Amino acid sequence: MSVSTAAHLAERYAIVIIPAGQKWPNYAGWQHSRATPAQVDRAIHAGMNIGIILGPPSGVIDLEVDGEGGEDSLRKLFDGEPPEGPSWQSTRGIHRLYLWDDRLAGLGAKFTADEYPGLEFRIGAEAAQSVCPPSKVDGVKREWIHEGEPAPLPESVIGKIVSLGNKPQPTVYDSLFGNAQKDKLARLLAWADRFGVPLSQQQSTNDKDTIVLTFGYCPIRGHEDGGATIFVNSDGSHVFHCHHSKCQGKAFADLEAKYGPFAPPQIVVGHDIHRVKAEALNALRRADVFNRGGLLVQLVNDAPRPKLCLADNGAPRLRPLPNSVIMMLLSEYARWMNKVPTKDGFKLKRIAPSSQIAGAIKESHDLPGIPVITGIVSCPVLRADGSIATKPRYDRSTGLWLDIDGDWPSPMSVGEAIQWYDEILHDFPFAEPAHKSAAIAAMVTMVVRHAFGGPAPGFAIDGNAPRLGKGLLSDVFAEIAEGRKATRWRFSQDDEEVRKVITSCALAGSSYVLFDNIKGRLGGRALEGVLTAGRWSDRILGTNQTIDVAFNPVWLMTANNATITPDMVGRLVMCKLHTTDEQPGCRTSFKHPDLLAYVKQHRRELATAALSIPYHYIRAGKPKQAISGWGGFDEWNNLVRASIVWAGLPDPDTRAQVAEESDEESSILRQLLESWPKGAWSVANVVKTIQTGNFSDNDPYPALREVVAELPGHDKAQALGRVLRDSRGRVLNGKRFVREGGKNGRKWTVETI
Repeated sequence: MSVSTAAHLAERYAIVIIPAGQKWPNYAGWQHSRATPAQVDRAIHAGMNIGIILGPPSGVIDLEVDGEGGEDSLRKLFDGEPPEGPSWQSTRGIHRLYLWDDRLAGLGAKFTADEYPGLEFRIGAEAAQSVCPPSKVDGVKREWIHEGEPAPLPESVIGKIVSLGNKPQPTVYDSLFGNAQKDKLARLLAWADRFGVPLSQQQSTNDKDTIVLTFGYCPIRGHEDGGATIFVNSDGSHVFHCHHSKCQGKAFADLEAKYGPFAPPQIVVGHDIHRVKAEALNALRRADVFNRGGLLVQLVNDAPRPKLCLADNGAPRLRPLPNSVIMMLLSEYARWMNKVPTKDGFKLKRIAPSSQIAGAIKESHDLPGIPVITGIVSCPVLRADGSIATKPRYDRSTGLWLDIDGDWPSPMSVGEAIQWYDEILHDFPFAEPAHKSAAIAAMVTMVVRHAFGGPAPGFAIDGNAPRLGKGLLSDVFAEIAEGRKATRWRFSQDDEEVRKVITSCALAGSSYVLFDNIKGRLGGRALEGVLTAGRWSDRILGTNQTIDVAFNPVWLMTANNATITPDMVGRLVMCKLHTTDEQPGCRTSFKHPDLLAYVKQHRRELATAALSIPYHYIRAGKPKQAISGWGGFDEWNNLVRASIVWAGLPDPDTRAQVAEESDEESSILRQLLESWPKGAWSVANVVKTIQTGNFSDNDPYPALREVVAELPGHDKAQALGRVLRDSRGRVLNGKRFVREGGKNGRKWTVETI
């Protein structure tokens, strides 16, 4: 089977990448992953193996002939010749794929049966995968016999399999190498990687039957002497030993107690729910689940993109786990037992986990041992100490999930980084050099967001005309940071709607939020508050659960001549695009006609360029720069803005520009104060009077009529009411608006101070 055809498997099945020559993934949680066609293509070119994840993820099971009499057993199972479908030859026999059926969900991952010798039922209901072509194991390459779509299982066969699977069967374990010692070694290394156990190296001993895993320091007490070691014996058994006097009597179970379980634990249910819940959480530490603001969450991805679909897949995101999924994970990562009375006392009987325990975990908000996740990133991460995280998956030091693969360039020089900035920003018509630096600051902030604490100011991409490239510039930022076009949110003048968006993004762990094509006012209580808060607390829509998490994404906004509220001054960095062209959308002669394609092609270099200047600034000792403070955003100011100035680029401080933009609202308020009718008026009566009155040549409200007409939106009463509420008590030219009638008063009058 060709490489390209194998990559197409990822469009039909859930595929997992496996190390070259091996039969099992070398990381925990693989059953919840799904490789993209591009990842499969790269893996096969690199000589790695691939496997089809069985069960619901791929919608198939595998009936494998793995011993003498297997073909006869298969014919016996089907009462004749089995239906033809996807099948391949391995060293032990033929694998045949058939369609999944939900009635198989209660069975184990795989089993054999005495009634069908030489046949293995690989169901995948818990966790199983089958290494498929063109993988190579023990020097033998797997080859396809038939291709096409899997056939459905006849009703009679489903009944037989369910009956067999519900009988007590000997446990069948996948063998990575066909060698118990090497199998245990690989599983120990995967366990150490999952829980951050500080394994240092693997070495041989004089005893050829033993493999030794050593530690850089004792994983239990942290001392550097004593020779903390795990011995892996030829029969697959293993033992922990440390010669230090304080570690005498310590065993591998002590490592599991500190870091996490090596194998699925056995949990005996009882009335002491607190104990059962604690043991269940300990079992879930083996799964890729995380603590997000007291909620148990899981990383989810979009389904693989169809072959001819041109749309980008959505970014990976976090979702709270419902009871049903928690129960499924509890079933997968623990053996649940119940005590059944017998004549001689009691015996243990295998049962399913209860919804009561799943509910207790979901509602408690107390998740000891479950790693905290702070967000998801799709490029290497600059840490606060100046180091760079490049290893895929969970980074314990930052709490981030790194959704990355492959090799990334090392940090480049400051000069090289600036050349990359100039290359991609060449054709944008920035109003001033500071606005180009503002774009660089946005790009850098998106990549190094986790290298500083506290919030970052928002970045507003504003233009004096449509079709200037505001959306394209935001897509460039997202393509560099995440490898896909920007996800856009509609900005509403209703604070409640903005609050819902913020809550959704906080729960999903979004690394940035883009409010696109803002009309009218840019601001409001929800947006102004979250920009400087650093945390977000709210009730999750449609539930009685609340979320309270640190939430410091990068805030992006695009607009055309937006009116900026006074409270947004000091919270925004303005990136202004300006043109005198009447039809800017018809421009030609770009340096890169398809800029996004260029950015996609050079994404790794551009992401590295974005983090290189702060990286070198940290390594230089963060020399103090001659820049002003930035209240509320001090840590961003001292890293991102300071490093950009240190590199010789213009200062991205555009607060004066933002203040000028907000003066329009001050001007509107000043005109309203000067033209408001004498006495107390409701907003509705004011608008009705100036819109329906017949004043002919003697118009008493020309200025008021003009300023109300310029307010954004069709509902002028709503727009006027918003201005009065937002500016209540603000004094301009010795005057201010006050509301009569107490707290719930509906009439407004002008008071002279």
